[in-house]
Amino acid sequence: MHNKLILLLIAILLTSPVILAKKLERFKPYRLVADTENSFDVAVEETRNKLSSSKLTLVGEYSPYDGAHIFALTHDILLKSAAEADFGGYGAVIRLAATKTDETVQVAYVNPVYMTNLYHIPEVPELEQLLEQTLGESTPF
Repeated sequence: MHNKLILLLIAILLTSPVILAKKLERFKPYRLVADTENSFDVAVEETRNKLSSSKLTLVGEYSPYDGAHIFALTHDILLKSAAEADFGGYGAVIRLAATKTDETVQVAYVNPVYMTNLYHIPEVPELEQLLEQTLGESTPF
């Protein structure tokens, strides 16, 4: 009996970091959807085309400097969720950016799970699914 308890404790201790790492992956602040060798202008236009045919609302866009283009997006489910929190207005918009690096153009957006936790907004898994359907699979970073 004593040996079984020790083995159980060892198993729990060995698997805990794996489980914790998987959970923490959800809380990384950004999600990378593309790391392309296309030109910057092509990457921005491809992203704009994906957004135009989606259910997301493009609130605005701007280029703060050469090699960066920001899209501001929202959706009714995000607005409804944000309205339930005191600081929800800060999380009512998802920022999506195309950024030129030395060799590629990266397209990434603010992780909605991270954002909802940051501003104490109820999670919106429908938005996560919609972003993935619109932009493709993503990798947290």
